[in-house]
Amino acid sequence: MKKKLALVCASLLASTAFAATSTTVYIQDVTHARPNVPYFISTKHTYSVQNDSGSVQSVAVCMTTALCYNAASQYKKILQSCDKFDLQPGEVKNITNNTRLDFNYPFTGWCDVAASTEVFGWQHSLATKNGKLKVSPN
Repeated sequence: MKKKLALVCASLLASTAFAATSTTVYIQDVTHARPNVPYFISTKHTYSVQNDSGSVQSVAVCMTTALCYNAASQYKKILQSCDKFDLQPGEVKNITNNTRLDFNYPFTGWCDVAASTEVFGWQHSLATKNGKLKVSPN
């Protein structure tokens, strides 16, 4: 029975394509800003997609930064961009994107920051990171 199971697994593995897909995202844990002064949230999005499937694959990668999404609607800011491309068999795409979300808030207090890098296609990968923004005069 073990030999039959091993043969079945080996035949499945031989006919299955594996792709190496990874994502990362980085934002500061806490960003400090002063009220009524222009500032920005920096985010670093990195992804790597390898096509070893044997056929052309369509891929989309979306990089999102959401600022103060838990605050009043006039303070919510979202920056999103998506890369769309076709990968040829054997092709690898490694990209790092640095984004900047500008803001200028009149209030003092805390709000949430969230960032994500997500690969869509025949493979899927998602990286998320949460942080905080502190707006205070000091």
